[in-house]
Amino acid sequence: MTVQGSVRTREYEKDGTTHRVFELRADSIGKLDRAERREPGDADPEQP
Repeated sequence: MTVQGSVRTREYEKDGTTHRVFELRADSIGKLDRAERREPGDADPEQP
């Protein structure tokens, strides 16, 4: 899964205590392809 967006923060005070809120705002969400299954002990493929 891939998610693109932003993180927003805000603060407010209630009953003398400061609270912080973190909001994750997703602009787009996508599904990634599954990785190929490998057998245990297989070497990583060489990269150019």
